[in-house]
Amino acid sequence: MKPLDWNLSKDEWLTLSRCNRVACQLFSRDRDAADEFARMAYSKWTLEGIPPEELRDRRAPRLSDRVRLRKWKQTRDKDLFPGT
Repeated sequence: MKPLDWNLSKDEWLTLSRCNRVACQLFSRDRDAADEFARMAYSKWTLEGIPPEELRDRRAPRLSDRVRLRKWKQTRDKDLFPGT
């Protein structure tokens, strides 16, 4: 198998990272499905301007609420438990 040529700009890398993060939120146990969703989200974002978070919210509307709540709890608890 030939290695891929990765000449991505910083903006392309950040876009790809955002798509992968959202895909892992949706498919935390199925890596193949996460990769497929990340590719689809990247193409939709670059071609049609639809951000991956919007695609996530369309697919699983309540997931974004749970992610927001978890992030809020983590930032709140950082002051209480140093080192986390």
